[in-house]
Amino acid sequence: MKYLLEAIVVLPLTIFTAWWHHQLINDNRKIQHGWWALLFSAILSGVMWWHWQDLQPDWYWFALACLIGRLVVFNISLNLFRHYSAFYISPSTTSILDKIEQRIFGQKVWVLEAMLTLVFITLQFFI
Repeated sequence: MKYLLEAIVVLPLTIFTAWWHHQLINDNRKIQHGWWALLFSAILSGVMWWHWQDLQPDWYWFALACLIGRLVVFNISLNLFRHYSAFYISPSTTSILDKIEQRIFGQKVWVLEAMLTLVFITLQFFI
């Protein structure tokens, strides 16, 4: 059940969010990153509350896996929707996370995505 919940929270919700961000970018509209993060956190919290018995006692591994999975899936999905390479990073981003990624990894974002994917896979053993 935990893996199904994780897949539902991370995959369709995140891919839809990436598609929506793609639409906002195409329309030259501002993306309110804080509100989007709050929305995802609220949905994740709701899922965790609804299935609290299934997620006990290691709920934090589930939350961490969902957050890391979301980051990887969102970044790659958004880039593909925008017809860029999967590991493209915009030089004019307003996202705090993207700015941190750029500062640490430069244009080699694929290294970060690979590391996060490995962490995500490792976390599956703790869920």
